[in-house]
Amino acid sequence: IKLIDTVSSLSIPSSGKAVKLPKGASLSYDFYCDKSGDARFTIAAIPCFLKAVKDMRVSVSIDRGEPVICQLKEVYNSKDWQFDLWRGQTLKSFYVTLPGGSHNVTIKALDDNVMIDQWVLDYDADREYYVFPVAK
Repeated sequence: IKLIDTVSSLSIPSSGKAVKLPKGASLSYDFYCDKSGDARFTIAAIPCFLKAVKDMRVSVSIDRGEPVICQLKEVYNSKDWQFDLWRGQTLKSFYVTLPGGSHNVTIKALDDNVMIDQWVLDYDADREYYVFPVAK
């Protein structure tokens, strides 16, 4: 994990290195934050546009806490679906409050067809960006 200003970022690059998770499989990452306080956790996944795929859900648990369920599949031709098509990623965010120090995030596939691409924990919760911030 690299700390950038107020951003902790781990990137599984969207250059063809996304991780496909079968139903029930999980990824776990350890990371360290210098800051404490409110932050936005955003997960990016490769979207699936097949109509036959009804759900693309993951659970995200930080520090083995209560998991947050994220539905990564958008309604066909909705504004979010169109944005996902244009971007090549689907983004889902939720807010957390974390103390500084060492942490763990576990991302578990609740359905098939899940491809995790990137995630970011941003202490500037209102920051807007098209590309995830990364360290140089």
